[in-house]
Amino acid sequence: MIDRVELVTRGRVRRSRLYYLRNLSGRKARIEGQEDSTVKTQKKKQVKSVKVVKSLKPKPSKVLPPELSARKSRQKDLLLHEKALLSKGVRVIGGVDEAGRGCLAGPVFAGAVVYPPDVVIPEVDDSKLLSAKIRDQLFDVICKSAIDWSVAMVSAEEIDKINIHRASMKAMQIAVSQLKKSPEFLLVDGRYPIPQKVPQKAIVKGDRLSHTIAAASILAKVSRDRWMEEESKKYPGFSFKKHKGYGTTEHFDEIKKNGLTPLHRKSFTTAIT
Repeated sequence: MIDRVELVTRGRVRRSRLYYLRNLSGRKARIEGQEDSTVKTQKKKQVKSVKVVKSLKPKPSKVLPPELSARKSRQKDLLLHEKALLSKGVRVIGGVDEAGRGCLAGPVFAGAVVYPPDVVIPEVDDSKLLSAKIRDQLFDVICKSAIDWSVAMVSAEEIDKINIHRASMKAMQIAVSQLKKSPEFLLVDGRYPIPQKVPQKAIVKGDRLSHTIAAASILAKVSRDRWMEEESKKYPGFSFKKHKGYGTTEHFDEIKKNGLTPLHRKSFTTAIT
């Protein structure tokens, strides 16, 4: 039985050292390993990384509900782009992201959020990596801790008219334009900046590389899921509350049985019907 796993860093290679409980002469004996110099070096590096985060004066304890306090944040540094902007004197940073781009039904949503430099929520991550329960809890935390936030949507009908790329960009543009507090700099998820005069940077997979974009992705995802759950009451033949309009096997079967609804994107479903 594995008792403990210890990560040891040697150069750029990470190795796992396993400790076992074994039966020796009918008795259980624990094999203990001695900490070598590489582990001590790793600890020193960890101390430095903590100091960098502390320099941002995070205040998660003031806004996080107790049920989230035990969850460990992903090791990837989500503050890389934010710290670079702070070092250049930018104090009010905004992030924007969309949700529902690949769905067969329902609108595309976008979330925008503006944060001060002294608020960091360790549990915030790409919305796709979080459970629905955690996303719902973080939605309230983000709204309470942000300087300002906004959510916007573009309907399935308009998606069919202008295509999903333009619809996603439009949703993000509307979400940012609705902010009462304009950011000094905007971080955008994706390859392209949005039509806004504010200085900005587009980041591919930004919801996994930026704390601010990740927060915006949670706002967009939760808002869209709640909207689809409410709309599902109008269409008893479809499990929109469950699959949220994504192309699951269950959803395909529902389309073949019941046909399309006004929520469906006709440009996405021509091959099905």
